[in-house]
Amino acid sequence: MPRELILFERFQYTALALWVVGSVIHSASSLIEILAIGEEGSAVALFFSILNIVLIILATILIWFLLVYFTARKRNNVCRWILLILFVLSLPSTLLDVFLPEASVREVLYLVSVFPEALSFFFVFTGPGAAFFKTQKQPH
Repeated sequence: MPRELILFERFQYTALALWVVGSVIHSASSLIEILAIGEEGSAVALFFSILNIVLIILATILIWFLLVYFTARKRNNVCRWILLILFVLSLPSTLLDVFLPEASVREVLYLVSVFPEALSFFFVFTGPGAAFFKTQKQPH
């Protein structure tokens, strides 16, 4: 596997880690708000909120990991393009959220995660990284 694909994986997983940290911080602040309300039934709301947050974060990690894995390890060109399209679609929201008056640590972490993710696409769409997808797959 070319060095560029290894760098692609590392930068993608760095972006994923930043996203997870931002999501956990944001989720914790949301849960604190639920606790602050303190109404009857808030324990049930808290339980389902935690369950929802955990499931969303785990599903995102799994999908992101599989897309990166199939791109880098299995030469799946479709996954490579899906990752790029999802990245491009998320850019406007990520960039606009940072400039909102109520921007939080989450938005800053999401913005920081844009840089390793963008760099990862440079490695996978140029030079030896791009050539890796054009060559014939080796039989196992």
